[in-house]
Amino acid sequence: MDGSLTDFDNLTFSHSLQMLKAALPYMNNNEQRTFTVFIKIFELRNALSLIQEEDNQLTACSENAEGSQILNMLNHIRDFCTDKEKEFIDLFINFNQAFQLFSSYRASMPEGQSDNNNMFDMLKNLLTPEQQAAFDGYSQMFAGMA
Repeated sequence: MDGSLTDFDNLTFSHSLQMLKAALPYMNNNEQRTFTVFIKIFELRNALSLIQEEDNQLTACSENAEGSQILNMLNHIRDFCTDKEKEFIDLFINFNQAFQLFSSYRASMPEGQSDNNNMFDMLKNLLTPEQQAAFDGYSQMFAGMA
């Protein structure tokens, strides 16, 4: 994790709140409690005003590409993940790409040809049992998006 701000943080960012956050360690316990609540209330107020806007600046979605939305989201949140979480996201993205490749291969085969299931099983057997289970789950999810 690199500690950078998310788009949401940037849109709800307040210079004065950041200064208060920086000053928190130098306050006594009672002041810290009061100012922590004060800061969170103002952050909530900023967030609520953001989502009430007619033209929400936070929207990154398009109605026609749900599968790519998930991949775009995963690539974006990957920047804020631990190494272990990044590995899981990379695995998910790779499974998605493999599933899309296999789906393209299957669609390009003439009807009645059955070796595409054998190829799928052969590739799947190269995975660990945990990866196979994850792949089965992801396959069902992506099949629902197609």
